[in-house]
Amino acid sequence: MAGKFNDGSPGNRPILAERMHRGMLAAWDATQRHALGEIVFGSVPLRLAPRHTPGFSLDDFRRTLADPAATRLARFEAALGLSWRQRVDSGHHIDVPVVDFGPAQVVLLPAETFVQYQLWAQAMRPDSFVMALGYGECAPGYIPTAQAAAEGYNDHYSWIAFPECEATLREALRRGLKSPGDGK
Repeated sequence: MAGKFNDGSPGNRPILAERMHRGMLAAWDATQRHALGEIVFGSVPLRLAPRHTPGFSLDDFRRTLADPAATRLARFEAALGLSWRQRVDSGHHIDVPVVDFGPAQVVLLPAETFVQYQLWAQAMRPDSFVMALGYGECAPGYIPTAQAAAEGYNDHYSWIAFPECEATLREALRRGLKSPGDGK
């Protein structure tokens, strides 16, 4: 965020600091307090399919790990990819925890989900305050949206199938964030 409002020059730092201060004061003044009644913890199992593009097979990962000429980073990423594939192939799922405080929910998103998932989570509960946090289970790497995939997203630090991952994760969010009126 600092880059959006500050070009890094020392003269602009007080301007950024003042904007942040005003924003924090406005947020504090707008804070709504609610008595807590019941706190409900839930978790939705999520299975993200592994990526099947060239370079992401078990053999590809093993070949990179065994290659003495491969860089340390390449071997590190191959080890992460191999670990993820073995977990998925063994039936492992990721938990997507949701803590429901009544007027607010906290959902822990897996890995490095794109910001759009947070916006979708918030839109699923327009009656409530939804806080979506990332890095819950980091094994999948980046989790792009279908739109990002259609626009050419292809980062190597992502071991899941995309664009398919979007529908799977959105369904997990829908299940985890059902409002009480939806038969939770």
